[in-house]
Amino acid sequence: AAERAPAETERSVRGRGIPARSEATHGGASRSAASDAVEMGSESGWRRVLVVGAVAGIVLGGFGLAADTISGRWNAPDGSWADVLSFTKDSSHEGQFRILWIGDPDVLPLDPVELDSELSWVVTRNGAGDARELWRAPVTSADDVIARAIAVTRAGLTTRMGRLLAPAGVRYLVVPVRNGPDGTRGRRVPAVTAALAGQLDLTQLRGEPGLLIYENRAWAPARALTTSDVPSGSVAPLRSAVRTDLARARPVGDKPVAPGTLLLAEAYDGGWTADGGGRTLAHLRAFGWVNGWQHPNLSTVQFAHDGQGARYAALAGELILWLAVIAWWSRGRARARATQREHVRRERVERAPRATDFALDGELAGFDDLDGFWDQ
Repeated sequence: AAERAPAETERSVRGRGIPARSEATHGGASRSAASDAVEMGSESGWRRVLVVGAVAGIVLGGFGLAADTISGRWNAPDGSWADVLSFTKDSSHEGQFRILWIGDPDVLPLDPVELDSELSWVVTRNGAGDARELWRAPVTSADDVIARAIAVTRAGLTTRMGRLLAPAGVRYLVVPVRNGPDGTRGRRVPAVTAALAGQLDLTQLRGEPGLLIYENRAWAPARALTTSDVPSGSVAPLRSAVRTDLARARPVGDKPVAPGTLLLAEAYDGGWTADGGGRTLAHLRAFGWVNGWQHPNLSTVQFAHDGQGARYAALAGELILWLAVIAWWSRGRARARATQREHVRRERVERAPRATDFALDGELAGFDDLDGFWDQ
């Protein structure tokens, strides 16, 4: 037995590559490991409870969500006001037009413009609107003209709202009081409905309960020719509009049009041009905010906007800047991750135990150099 002890000790030291410890040291380590295991077991137990509770909450909530999605309408009304207003598209051959929606912002389509806390408005083109109009352009001074027309009408300061909106090509006014034919959300705005009922150039059309529809008898097509005198330059938009009758304006299409004043119901912009008979027509600011041109001879007319090149260049430049920022951020993240990995590797190397770091007890006490142990 005495002869086997050195050999077993040597195998323990040299075969495992670590220094041997005394029995007492191994016993203390075992008790410490058991204590750590108990603590880890209790800690993982309450974590399991939390995970199970979170998963159960998600699953139970999913049942309610699935019940709401069976019909595929997500509690929305079975119909929409777009179906009710589909008849407006049948009149597009009479000229391009707009629909002005006024009322509670919660029941208006698309992205309405807020007038105040209880009233908003939105404009759609040639019908009730579609997905192409979901992204509304920023509000401009031209939008302020429509907002002022609504405010003046609600205050009871005019009975000619149709004329105020004629330069904008508004043919129909719609006031929804519910979020659809079978909807339950929405509220009335009594001041607006009362003011519209008193307008001399608006005619209420038959519609569905929950939707008031008015036709503007003073409207002008969004692309029109008129023989009336059109105020231009720095004039008051509403005052000049209410004094001008555009009810006899004619739509401009592919056929030749007679001499007169051309109107384009878009916010005035120097990028808009009109060619008549191969010549560029003189551009003017009609009603103080829309585009107009003097058309001297019988000829076809073409409208164009040549300011898109600068806009596209600006968008391309913005895209390049964003790509550069993303590339710089990605490189920074990769560099930070590499630095962190190197830092963790160095810490692991520094913390790795070495043979001389162990406290040697018993027969090996005092021997840091194990290679020379049997030489003693």
